[in-house]
Amino acid sequence: MPSDKRQQQAVIEPDMWKYIPWDYAVKEWERLKPEEKCPDDSQPPEPHKAHKATECPTCGWPLERRGFVRLNFPVGHRLFGKAICCPMCWPAPFGHAKSGYLSDKLLQVAAKWDEVLRERR
Repeated sequence: MPSDKRQQQAVIEPDMWKYIPWDYAVKEWERLKPEEKCPDDSQPPEPHKAHKATECPTCGWPLERRGFVRLNFPVGHRLFGKAICCPMCWPAPFGHAKSGYLSDKLLQVAAKWDEVLRERR
């Protein structure tokens, strides 16, 4: 009897939706059909620009904290209204910060997101 060797796809579990990686959100946004985007949305919107030296230039959160941004997803999309990890505040796989401490719980979530992101490359 032949064995079925299908690859299992990584599943996005409920605890993962609290920490959505920037790269995942941008890829989802880029997959939208032109008619699903607002007329001015030819590229992902620019996040907040900080006014103070004590704020992140991307999300506007205080520099000692990790902030979030929102991208302009259409109503009904699974990322509509979701907070996305700021690419400047969060280390990989959530963002692009060069360093940063992740708790044990976040390391588990990061490992799950790594799986999903590897599959989508």
